[in-house]
Amino acid sequence: MDYKTLMRQDYDKKIKFNGNNLFCYSKKKIKQVYSDCQKHVVGEMVKSEKGDQYTDKIQINSEWFHVTAKGARSRLLYWEAGYVCVNDNEYVIVLKNRLVYILPVLFLAILLTCVTCFSSMLNNTVPVIQPVPVDPNVGIIENDNSEKKESEDGGGSVTLTYSLNAKLTLSTGNIQMYFLNPNASNQDIVLSLYIVDDDSTVKIAESGRIQPGYGLTEMKLIDNAAILSEGSYEGLFIVSFYQPQTGEKALVESNITDVVIDVLP
Repeated sequence: MDYKTLMRQDYDKKIKFNGNNLFCYSKKKIKQVYSDCQKHVVGEMVKSEKGDQYTDKIQINSEWFHVTAKGARSRLLYWEAGYVCVNDNEYVIVLKNRLVYILPVLFLAILLTCVTCFSSMLNNTVPVIQPVPVDPNVGIIENDNSEKKESEDGGGSVTLTYSLNAKLTLSTGNIQMYFLNPNASNQDIVLSLYIVDDDSTVKIAESGRIQPGYGLTEMKLIDNAAILSEGSYEGLFIVSFYQPQTGEKALVESNITDVVIDVLP
């Protein structure tokens, strides 16, 4: 069966799909539109499977993508990025691979270790740098039984837990989000939140230092950072890493994409 995307006036989300802007419902929104939204799902798709040779396929601009049965892919490996209308009250789920977010963190841990080891070889005595102040809104992670990972010669290792959703209230400037730096990490982190508009980014919030064993659930909007109205925006987290003993900032950073920022009045 051939499908084509249809526009709905109350779409609340825009995602990148194979270089195209694709408007759709968020998972939260479709549950508001339909009491049992799964009854209206006819299939699912990922951007990596394209071509016009498939039995069931969907056309996005001039390209065709494979549409598989609902539930064909494990939600351990894929997460639901949006719901696209293809017929009256029928939808295809857009899936994105979770490994895209897991592998960069693992790669970052290895790279961070290599960079720190190389720095230690050049100079065994690292001067203490004035550290970034601890964020006043951090809280201890309850029931965090993870064991701190030791790295040779002062290297770094990080294990992060986070949500890809943030909620900004314009009247207060408060941003509700979820980001943990568990005990297993041996690096402090600083978190920056950006609005993504096409190819440009605007920083709207920045945390203080988050030590291992602590998490952050609230940030503050930077004054005059951006003019925002109610709606849903594409966001980006940038994570910077700091050596706890010296306050030295690592040369590498981690980018966490596909963050959804809901702006409320």
